[in-house]
Amino acid sequence: MSEVQVNADSLAVKANGGKPIPKFGMRDKIGYAFGDVGTTFVMGVLASFESIYFTNVLGISPAISGTIISLTTLVGAFTDVTVGRMSDVRKLGKKGRFHPWIRVMRWPLVLSLLIMFFPVVRSFSMPAKIAYIGFASIFYAASLSGFNIPYGSLAAAISSDPDDRTSLSIYRTVGSTIGAGGQGLLSRILSIQPLKTALKYYQEIDYFFVQ
Repeated sequence: MSEVQVNADSLAVKANGGKPIPKFGMRDKIGYAFGDVGTTFVMGVLASFESIYFTNVLGISPAISGTIISLTTLVGAFTDVTVGRMSDVRKLGKKGRFHPWIRVMRWPLVLSLLIMFFPVVRSFSMPAKIAYIGFASIFYAASLSGFNIPYGSLAAAISSDPDDRTSLSIYRTVGSTIGAGGQGLLSRILSIQPLKTALKYYQEIDYFFVQ
């Protein structure tokens, strides 16, 4: 074992309150993968329905909707870097540098998703809708950065062994694939029955007028 790894392990034990670090195992890999299942699932849902919600439900023009989404992506690029820097220079505590970010920022992330689709927004005036959706989208991008960037950085802090870190990256990729695929499959399943109901309704209307 190299001197660098020994020092890293000593710092980890010290940060853990003097308690020995549990041996890295399959449970760590699966747990880390499941974290990305949830995040990717939520991101997939928003990416699938965000533009449809803006245009078809709120009545915002596609040009303005596209502008809001583009600006949100641009803001997200800056918040990613900012959060990465802030979490990296954070004082090392008992829970590490990244875990406190994850524990705190999960709540703003949930809140940002809820306020994005508040039903009451439909009754707002068009300028108010645009302003509200712009704020909600930026709030979501910042909250996602606050949660997801420290979560991705956690792989380098869980273990000092390069093989363990590689395994975590692989399992995280598997988790994100499951989340994205699961979201696509579930969205398709949930949309089948409403689509059948709508088709049946329009067929009945067409039959009524033909008769």
